[in-house]
Amino acid sequence: MSIHITFPNTLATDVDLASLPWETLWAMSHSDLSSTLVRVGKEAVKLGELCAVDWIADDAAKLTIVNSTAAVHGIATRLKSGQVFVQGNAGQRAAVDMTGGHLIVQGDVGDDLAGASPGKTAGMRGGEIHVFGNAGQRAGARLRRGILAITGSVAEDCGCDALAGTIIVLGRKGARAGVGMKRASLIVFSPEGLDELRFIAGATSLPTWLRVYFRSLAAKGFTVPQIWNEGPFQRFTGDRTGLGKAEIWVLAGKT
Repeated sequence: MSIHITFPNTLATDVDLASLPWETLWAMSHSDLSSTLVRVGKEAVKLGELCAVDWIADDAAKLTIVNSTAAVHGIATRLKSGQVFVQGNAGQRAAVDMTGGHLIVQGDVGDDLAGASPGKTAGMRGGEIHVFGNAGQRAGARLRRGILAITGSVAEDCGCDALAGTIIVLGRKGARAGVGMKRASLIVFSPEGLDELRFIAGATSLPTWLRVYFRSLAAKGFTVPQIWNEGPFQRFTGDRTGLGKAEIWVLAGKT
């Protein structure tokens, strides 16, 4: 089935969609989903009273959020399967505890994208996220698995404490990128801001697996610039304060 959630053109206060049953979304009835309580400011409101919920009987497993803004938080929390397509921006804590599926955001995303819920040590554990704008602080923090691809720039602490998975940032990265990474891969445009005490510069190459990633992304609508396909990339290993087996791949000779 396909589901469309359409917000009003203006939102008077923050909306938190984390309480939606994202992990069982495709098994729900229209009435059950419309009756699900979501947080609006300090109050709990039925989803169907807050926005229009349209149900389309087809073979797809896709949720489209229309008129989304930075005030809409908790999108795709615990998502396990299917596709969530955000027309607009997404607020904080998008894809927290995500284990599968595909999240696409046309605009910007707030802090803690693909992170962990309070009290948990593991962030995103599977699936794929494409952001066609910028991302806030701690994007991909505590990542355990999956792919996070961002067209724009990211704020501080991108990929911090990530154990595994892959993060691709086509724009600029903020300070402390990759701090505490264990085995994950971070692919970025520039070495600017890399902590030389944590990461050791290595050889320059264009590994086959990177080209495979780029082709896979392009097949799903996220195309990297041609200069990325041509490379080469310089490999940095670290974080030396931890396992030292994570990788940061930097597009060589580009500023």
